[in-house]
Amino acid sequence: WQSPPDLKSTLPDRPQKYTGRGAAVRWLHHVNLSTSDIPACSEFFQQHLGFYYRANVVLDGTDMQVASFLSTGALDHDLAFTMDGARAHGRLNHIAFAVDTREDVMRAADILRDYDQNSLQFGPGRHGIAGTFYLYVREPGGNRIEVYTPETLILAPDWKPVHWLTSQNPMMYWGGEMPLSIIGDATPPIEKPQSTQS
Repeated sequence: WQSPPDLKSTLPDRPQKYTGRGAAVRWLHHVNLSTSDIPACSEFFQQHLGFYYRANVVLDGTDMQVASFLSTGALDHDLAFTMDGARAHGRLNHIAFAVDTREDVMRAADILRDYDQNSLQFGPGRHGIAGTFYLYVREPGGNRIEVYTPETLILAPDWKPVHWLTSQNPMMYWGGEMPLSIIGDATPPIEKPQSTQS
């Protein structure tokens, strides 16, 4: 038996690609926005929209926040802010879709690798914050998508925000190094000025 060309797997020992319904994401878990002013954005959502402040990440030896995490209910976060390396305004870092298990994250990696080996950006791995499993990919329009296992519910009414240092590896507990693109890349992309050499 030979699979049709459009179903041929990139793994030579598999008879064909997985033909189920994709990675089986269950729901939109969170949105991560890039910003040049994390404290101001976090404060706005807390004071004016009623979000809870759940965690932040601070650059070691400074008070500079590189990420913050907020929620409207029991999730570890519905909304996050990441420092925008370009110091721009109004950009999307990524959106995250929840799956049920770690194995679903691994299956998503296989499916998306079969789709296009360049779509995988980094992961799979585990975040320190909330202990979640992740995979970051690029969709054809250029946006970063995270496939994510929600692991933490915050039910304590007296929850205090958790403060992480970048040296504690809150974003990449394991699964490789955090690429600099996590703060440099966002959509829409920033156009670089053309060089005007004579």
